[in-house]
Amino acid sequence: MTAQGLLALPKQFYPVFDVCHILLCVLTVRKEAGKAFAHDHPAAALVSCLVSSFAGSLLANPLLGMPVIAIMIRTYEVGLWAYQTMTSQLATEKT
Repeated sequence: MTAQGLLALPKQFYPVFDVCHILLCVLTVRKEAGKAFAHDHPAAALVSCLVSSFAGSLLANPLLGMPVIAIMIRTYEVGLWAYQTMTSQLATEKT
């Protein structure tokens, strides 16, 4: 691959990188907290998945002078997060 090809890679595969990142964050929270935590405290599990998925934005926005809640403006990413979190919860309930 050339340098130009590597520079264009994030723009070409933008949704794929987001899906992988959010999925890995949700699975990491699941692994650390356990299945029982997600079943006993579903709201806390959702919030912990949200914080781990958008941790970079939550830390960078106040430093850049932007509102912390600005991550909710990107509805595509929030919808993607909600979909993956819910499907992973449904998958763990079946097992």
